[in-house]
Amino acid sequence: MRRDLLALIGNSICVWFPGAVTFGLIGLLTPTWAEMFGVGRGPLGLVMTFLLASLGLFMFLGGRWSDRYGARLIATIGSIIAAVSLALFTFSESLDMLYLLAFSWGAGICLVYVPTVSSAQRWFPQRRGMASGIVSMLFGISAAFMIPVFRYWMDNLGYSATLLITAILTAVVGVLSAQLIEFPERLSPVLLVISKRLEESKAERKQEILYTLREALKTKAFWLTWLTWALCGGAGIGMVVFSTSISLELGLTTAMAATALAAFNLTNGLGRMMSGILSDKIGRVTVMSSLYIAGAGGFFLLLAGKGLPHIVLLSNLLAGLAFGTLFAVSAPFIMDCFGTKHYGAIFGFTFTAYGFVGSWIGPFIGGLLRDLTGSYQVTCLVFGLYCVASAASIFLAKPPHSKP
Repeated sequence: MRRDLLALIGNSICVWFPGAVTFGLIGLLTPTWAEMFGVGRGPLGLVMTFLLASLGLFMFLGGRWSDRYGARLIATIGSIIAAVSLALFTFSESLDMLYLLAFSWGAGICLVYVPTVSSAQRWFPQRRGMASGIVSMLFGISAAFMIPVFRYWMDNLGYSATLLITAILTAVVGVLSAQLIEFPERLSPVLLVISKRLEESKAERKQEILYTLREALKTKAFWLTWLTWALCGGAGIGMVVFSTSISLELGLTTAMAATALAAFNLTNGLGRMMSGILSDKIGRVTVMSSLYIAGAGGFFLLLAGKGLPHIVLLSNLLAGLAFGTLFAVSAPFIMDCFGTKHYGAIFGFTFTAYGFVGSWIGPFIGGLLRDLTGSYQVTCLVFGLYCVASAASIFLAKPPHSKP
C-alpha cells in the first residue's frame, strides 16, 4: 500500500474514539450526571467548558511538540492520557473531579488531533482540504456510529462498565494506529525527497510564504479566523452538550432525542469530507461562509420545532454541518495562509479561541440561559447569531499576500 494512504488511514483511525467520546458519550452522560450530583445544566455545562479550556492550552502545545518531536510520539502519548482520564471518570464523586478529568481528557485529545491533521495535510499537499476533511470526518462522524453502542452499553452494562470499556478501546486503537503516523520528512531520506517534490509541485502554482507564529499573529486573516473558532465553535460544542436536552424539551422521545444528536454528529462528520473537498475546488472562504449561514438557519429553525421531530432533525443536521466545516476547512485555510513550517503552533494557537472563549459562550452561557429563562429558546437564538457573525468574519478573512 502507498505510504501516504497508509498514513492517512492511521491518522483517521487514531481520532475515532476521541471524537466519539467528545461529541457523543459526554452528551449522553449529561442527564446521568445531573441525577448523580443533583445540579442544573449550567454547572454541567462547565464539564465541556473545562474540556475546551484544555484545548485552548494543549492544542498549541501539541502543535509545537509535534513540530519538534514528530506526530507519532505525540499522538501515542495523547491516546494514553485520554484513555486514563476516561477510566478515572468512573471514580468521580464530585463535580470538581469531573471538571479535572474533563481537562485531562481534553489534553489527551489535543495531543492526538493536531498531529493527525497536520500529518495528513503534509502527505497530500495538493489536496489539503481532502486530507484534512477525511481525518476531521472520522473525528466527527464517529459519534454518530458510536452513540447507539454507548446507549446499549449504558442500558445493559451500566455507567462504570461503559466508561471502562471505552477507555480500553481508546488506548488500544489509539496507540496501535499512532504507529502508522508520522510526517513524511521524518521517516527516511527517500520519503524526504518525495515530500520535497510534492511541495515543489505545489510551489510551481503558488509560491508559499512561511510564517512564524509571531508573524501570523500580526495578520487580520489570523484574528478573523480565530473569531470564528470562538463563535461557531462555541455554538457547535454547545449543541454537542445540549442537543439531547433541547430535543426532549421540544417534545421528542428519548430515542428520537438520541437520533437528533446522532444526526448532528452525522453531518458534523460526513460534512467535513464534503466541505474539505469542495474547498479545494471553489475556495475555503466561500465554503465556510456559506455553511456557517446554513448552521445559523438550523439554530433558528429550532425556535419553531416544538412537537415537530423532522424540523428538529433538520436543525441538527444543519448545525452539525456548520460545526464540521469549521474543523475541516479552517485547518487547510490556515496552512494556505501561513505555510507548513510552523503550522502546528499556529493552528494550535487558533484553538485558544475555541478553548478559552467558545467554551464559555457555548456550553456555559447556553446552560445558564436555559436555567435563567426556563427553556432553550434564547440559547438557540444566540447560537444562531454566533454562526451569522462567524460567516461575516471569515468572509472578510483573506490570505495575506506578504508578511507584515
